Amino acid sequence: MRMPTGAIVSAAGHAALIALAVWGLPWLKPSDREAIRVTEVSFVTEAEFAAAQASAEAPRDTAAPPEPPSPPDAAPPAERPPAPL
Repeated sequence: MRMPTGAIVSAAGHAALIALAVWGLPWLKPSDREAIRVTEVSFVTEAEFAAAQASAEAPRDTAAPPEPPSPPDAAPPAERPPAPL
């Protein structure tokens, strides 16, 4: 008996799908992800924070704020020609 063409194509397709599932599908591989960065932190009490704030130098505001630039001198408006009658 001969197998019909459809059965052969179906068997080959299923065999290929099973082989890909066993040895890994390319789109199921994990992607390269950026490593997680860890930052060290330390806790301070409210008293330690207040002491650090008190010992910090206050900012000195000796410079006056800059004055806004003055607008450029504008030319006088041009005269309009008389309207035609």
